[in-house]
Amino acid sequence: MKISVVKPDQMGPDLIKAWCRLLEQEKTFDSPFFHPRFTHAVAQVRPDVEVAVLTEGDQAVGFFPFQRLSGNRGRPVGGRMSDFQAVIAPTGLTLSVPNLLRGAGLSTWDFNNLQVSQSAFEPYFSRVAESACIDMPNGWDAYVEGKGGSRYRYLKNALRKCRKMEREVGPVRFEMQVADEALLLELIKLKSQQYRQMGVTDVFSFPWTVDLLKLIVRQHDPVFGGLLSALYAGDNLVALHLGMRAHKVLHCWFPVYDINMAKYSPGVLLFFEIMRQAQAHGIERIDLGRTDRWKTHLMNCAQNVAEGGVDIRPIRGPLLSGWRHAKEWFRNSTINQRFQAPARIFSRIKSWSELR
Repeated sequence: MKISVVKPDQMGPDLIKAWCRLLEQEKTFDSPFFHPRFTHAVAQVRPDVEVAVLTEGDQAVGFFPFQRLSGNRGRPVGGRMSDFQAVIAPTGLTLSVPNLLRGAGLSTWDFNNLQVSQSAFEPYFSRVAESACIDMPNGWDAYVEGKGGSRYRYLKNALRKCRKMEREVGPVRFEMQVADEALLLELIKLKSQQYRQMGVTDVFSFPWTVDLLKLIVRQHDPVFGGLLSALYAGDNLVALHLGMRAHKVLHCWFPVYDINMAKYSPGVLLFFEIMRQAQAHGIERIDLGRTDRWKTHLMNCAQNVAEGGVDIRPIRGPLLSGWRHAKEWFRNSTINQRFQAPARIFSRIKSWSELR
């Protein structure tokens, strides 16, 4: 197998077609994060994006997009902005991870949302987490009929809050797709406030992330593009969501709501409206990202993603592997509770380094 490295804007039509053909053949790659247009969009706002092309004979059989940092260290395209990562290649392709990195000219590659189906990377996993999704091949009505127990009560409670908001604030109006950059900037402002209140790294304090969202929201092609949705109560904008879609899959990316309206759960109401209209827009699955409490009420399927990293340097590689496993042990141990503050500081530093 031959490995060559190119910049995304150097990829000709034949390579793009080969990449898209792999996406069609392998259902595991149906996320918008795996589409070549996502890699190209990130490359337009960052100069460090490259693609390792795997060829056998004269045929491209795989693609490994990455960002090259100083010291030939690698990270996934988009870094913390990417909720799914993988080498785009057929399931049956035999892959040597060290050879892949050598061919790409990398000494390390860290990942935080790698699909666990990438079995060649399994020795480098340090943690596996669940990523939630909503499978809706038959639309909203079938999804609701298939729900029960606490999930159905969650839906009924949200609809009750919607009626209450209509009585107390004004008629509820939903727009599935808006082409207003001012609303995108409002979403970014509200999301930045939310990050600061939570005490986590503000993703949008890095100019390239804002530029990336502007690029993606301008693309409305169902093959790949942004989906900016808005919920109003009367004249009040109460919730926004920027998702990214590729064909039949929508990825929940940046949801936000007006905290002054929190008692009405406007973020949940907006998401129900997205789900209600999904089928009419050709969307059959919604990926929610890493599972947390509110997502458990909505999800009806899940897939696993892994954190970890590869270091092919002969001395530092084993040391790094030992450090990752020690860190994971500490994360799951009882003594971890005593060091929550230092751990949060370390986490913020790590997040900042992955976005700079």
